[in-house]
Amino acid sequence: MSDLAATHARALEGRFHDPIDLFGASTGGAIALQMAVDHPSRIRRLVVAASASWLGERGRAALRAYGEAVADGRSGAGILAAMLAPRWREWMLTPLLRLAEWRERGIDPRVMLATIDAECEFDVRTRLREITAPALVIGGGRDRAFPPDLVRETASGIPNARLVIYPGSGHLGALLHPRFGRDVSEFLNAP
Repeated sequence: MSDLAATHARALEGRFHDPIDLFGASTGGAIALQMAVDHPSRIRRLVVAASASWLGERGRAALRAYGEAVADGRSGAGILAAMLAPRWREWMLTPLLRLAEWRERGIDPRVMLATIDAECEFDVRTRLREITAPALVIGGGRDRAFPPDLVRETASGIPNARLVIYPGSGHLGALLHPRFGRDVSEFLNAP
C-alpha cells in the first residue's frame, strides 16, 4: 500500500504544488489513508468513505478468498457481492459482477491480485495520529467490507476527525446515500 500511495503522491506532486483535498473510497480510501500518514504535508483535507485503517480479520479472509478464486480462474462474484451489498441485495449484485468478470476475461489478473495482497496487509491503525489534515470519515452502518466499528476506530484515531455513519447503508449504499454529496461538499467547503 505504501508503494501505491507513493505512486499517487508523485503523480499529484507533479501536477499540484500546494497541498490538495484528497478523497478516497473503498480501496481508494486505504490508499488515501496511506498517503495521509506517509505524505502528511501534501494533504490539505482528507475524505475517506466506505473504508477504514485496516480490513479487519473477517474482511481480510473474505478478500483473500476472492483473490484465490480469481487466481484459480473461478468466479469470485458471490464473495464480492457478499462484501459489497446488503444480504437482501446480494442476489442482484452477483450476476452483475459475473458479467463484469466475463467482460474482463483475458485481462491479466496480476495487478488486481497485487492490489488485493496490498489491501489485505494494509494496517495504519498505529499511525493515524500522524494525519495532520482535517478529516471526514464516512461509513455505512451495514457495511460488511468495512464494518462501522472499524470506521469508528479509524475516525477516533485521527486527530479532530469528523465521523458520519449512515445507519441503514452498506458498502455501496454509503456512497449512494442521499446526504453523501452534501456531507462531503460541506466538509470540503468549510472555512
